[in-house]
Amino acid sequence: MEHSPITSGGRVLEKAFDLLYSFESHRPEQSLFEISRKLKFPPSTTRRILKVLMARRLIQQDGATKLYRLGPGIFYLASIARDGLDIRKIALSVMERLRDATGENVGLHEFRDGKRVCIEKVESQQVLRDTILVGSQFPAHLGATGKVLLAHLPADELRRYFDSSGTLQAATPKSITDPRKLANELTRIRKRGFAFSCGERVMDGLCAISAPIFDCDGKVDYCLTITLTPFRLQAKGREKLVAAVKESTREISIKFGMHSLPQQKEKTGTVSAGRRR
Repeated sequence: MEHSPITSGGRVLEKAFDLLYSFESHRPEQSLFEISRKLKFPPSTTRRILKVLMARRLIQQDGATKLYRLGPGIFYLASIARDGLDIRKIALSVMERLRDATGENVGLHEFRDGKRVCIEKVESQQVLRDTILVGSQFPAHLGATGKVLLAHLPADELRRYFDSSGTLQAATPKSITDPRKLANELTRIRKRGFAFSCGERVMDGLCAISAPIFDCDGKVDYCLTITLTPFRLQAKGREKLVAAVKESTREISIKFGMHSLPQQKEKTGTVSAGRRR
């Protein structure tokens, strides 16, 4: 039985993609036979695919070692893809689904100049809800949103935040103002993958659940947060809400270029509050 040109072409294209993805950070260069063995392609097939990819500058070959590696065409495509990534556009439909699933306000926040800034929001129909507006900004140590962003800063940036913040100001009696206590809280947030707060930013006792959004480099510049009253938190179940927020941020992270979460943990570090000047 003969295969149609479309089916045959599709398989060749799939093989080409498999070949490109066979290169990894710990294996940036490979020989023809390494690629063939890893992907279970005949050497002749592998050679033909490599020739086409080299013509498009997606693969290049070292003249001395004859090993193959990803070519400059990859960087060209990556730069275009990165320029096209608008976190608001990527996140909005996910935020709307999260709002519909939880019935609560959902906010997209960015870490900027030592503060957490709301850059997008979808409103719930609840009478009692957070009145934060797009563009509103607050000190990062106040509430779950800022704490999840701080928790995922690289160690040197987190240290600079502690050094530049001076005395941590309280907004409510529940605000964390002890640097050592805050540093310990950030460590716990990194381990569990979300932040929770209740009444740390405003006196009305609104609670917040926030989770990080990872980019293709494993950095966290954004997070997603839902806010609700303690009564609604208890009625809907904290664990269920946490799972919903984390699933939403994972979906956004994948669309934003994240490959895997385990590697991201290595990029952040614990900062001892005792090192503050």
